[in-house]
Amino acid sequence: MYEFKVFVKDNGLPAYTASSNIIISVKDINDNPPVFLHGQQYQGTVMEDDQNPIMGQKVELDKVQSLSLWNLSSERKAGRNVAKRIVRPMDDSVTKRFVRPMDDSVTKHFVRPMDDSVTKRFVRPMDDSLTKRFVRPMDDSSKNVTVIDKDATTNNRQIQFSLKGAKSDLFKINSKTGTIYVARPGNIDREFDRQFHLKLQYIFQIVATDQNGRGHSTEADLNIHVRDVNDHKPRFVQESYEFSLPSIVKAGYKIGQLIAIDRDSTSPNNKLLYIFDSDTLGKFKIDIETGVLTLLEGFFSKPRQSTYTFTVTAMDMGFPSRKTKAQVIVNAPHMVYNDYPPKFEGHNVFIIKEEMPVGSLVGTLKVTDEDKRKNNSIHLRIAPEDEPYVPFTLKSDGSIITTEVIDRDAGYEHFRFTVHATDTGSPPHNTSQEVGIIVNDINDNPPHFTMETYQHMVSTHFPGSTIVATPFAFDDVDKTDSVYQYKLHGKNPGYFYINDQTGVVRTTNLARNLKAGMMEFTIVAQDMYNKSLTAEAKLIIRVMKKAPQKKFCCRVPC
Repeated sequence: MYEFKVFVKDNGLPAYTASSNIIISVKDINDNPPVFLHGQQYQGTVMEDDQNPIMGQKVELDKVQSLSLWNLSSERKAGRNVAKRIVRPMDDSVTKRFVRPMDDSVTKHFVRPMDDSVTKRFVRPMDDSLTKRFVRPMDDSSKNVTVIDKDATTNNRQIQFSLKGAKSDLFKINSKTGTIYVARPGNIDREFDRQFHLKLQYIFQIVATDQNGRGHSTEADLNIHVRDVNDHKPRFVQESYEFSLPSIVKAGYKIGQLIAIDRDSTSPNNKLLYIFDSDTLGKFKIDIETGVLTLLEGFFSKPRQSTYTFTVTAMDMGFPSRKTKAQVIVNAPHMVYNDYPPKFEGHNVFIIKEEMPVGSLVGTLKVTDEDKRKNNSIHLRIAPEDEPYVPFTLKSDGSIITTEVIDRDAGYEHFRFTVHATDTGSPPHNTSQEVGIIVNDINDNPPHFTMETYQHMVSTHFPGSTIVATPFAFDDVDKTDSVYQYKLHGKNPGYFYINDQTGVVRTTNLARNLKAGMMEFTIVAQDMYNKSLTAEAKLIIRVMKKAPQKKFCCRVPC
């Protein structure tokens, strides 16, 4: 409302004047729709299956950035600009509309322009209280819906809220405050709502209508995400599980798998752990994450049963954790147990000769097992740490076979290594035995003489049986002593002879007839145990002429 006074004066003498108070009221009309302060998009969160029996669960709206109030023009803004727009200073054109023409001085005397002081008398600036008339926040938090209506009167600004769109019936909104709740407690379940699974959220509209629901309407999208809660407990696909074991199994054997399902949508609510709920005597193991059931080493230990019964629990990792149980039966009526280790019997030391061909049999190890036939199959092997250093291989029947020719003279006088015997039972038993192999020497190296050439001197008219030379042959490689036969070869052997056992060379009686000169002979030593082994040496004899003896007739030579 605007209020001011108008003065009028005639031109007569004396002049008469009159004045009148002018009051102008501006009637408000509903020409502005409501505006959502936080924009046209809202995000909300609600927990599924909330069981609030009184008023239902409140939808929590995410915090959003507010728009500036003063960016929205109001038809009744406060301040100087409004006064200047409504009450303009009266110029000549205005004067002529109300007052008969007169000069400028008269006009200015009776019609005063509205200055700032006048403005302040009739137009009040918009303070906080007036702001609250146009902007109705839902509450003090920026997380809630806030609506602005630029109309001036309370009736036009009266907002009524409603919801529309698919699945909006699952929620309700306070028509006055705009607070959104779940319509029926426990009615929101993200696991069983097919539409929710397709879109992963509920999408519908908030409608704000002014004039208390009879005027202009504005819509804003509302996306509600349902927060998963741990409202489903796990369930096994079977109420009980029964497994049967074959007669022969090993530790680590996979018996089977227990499977449970949790209908919760997100982890950790649907993350399952499998644990034993009863004692399994240390014979079974269950994978805590997969539910795979396997055998432990302890399954083969005493005490033993033909049937094992125990309980397995599947529990989720939500809070509070939910769990379920299933009974497990494991049958083992025909189980063959491995109670006895292999046993070495008989010799474990063998004697062989050197130079045996590759593939020769050294000997056979005898190994037995007291278990039933299915468990007494035995695997033999030379210890890995010994295998690279021994020239033998081991057959499955215990036979020890040479893999290379063994030369004792090269230092291989004996071998010692470990043999492992492992049965095929479960768990397998292992026994070890140390094996020794002695390599005997054979006469496989020829003799040799102490000298390649023997040289001696004799004189003519040497008496018979005089020792001329003592050649000697021997074998310093073979450890076995050998016997040698000596022979003398050369021209005129009749002057000398050699002892075939000792090799000593002597003169014969014919040596008296030797003439001065040099004689050369060959001495041969032959191994009597291996006649292919011989040695030779040269014998050179120089015959010197003996000087004639002088006769003495007195004490001095004649």
